[in-house]
Amino acid sequence: MKRLIIVLLSVLALGLIPIRLARKDGGTVEYVAVFYRVIKWKQLNPHALYDEEGRYIESDQPKYLTGTDF
Repeated sequence: MKRLIIVLLSVLALGLIPIRLARKDGGTVEYVAVFYRVIKWKQLNPHALYDEEGRYIESDQPKYLTGTDF
């Protein structure tokens, strides 16, 4: 009986360990486990201002949009 409880607790504990997945879209990172998923996304802002050479111009629009989804 004790072995069964130890095995079940071990399997449940392993289900909480996340695996980190990095996306190639500007910095989005996803943490995936059996019981949950967390996504920290980061992408370029399509409304940000850039000059002719592609350099970011400081404005009220941020260069990146970020957030976290659970």
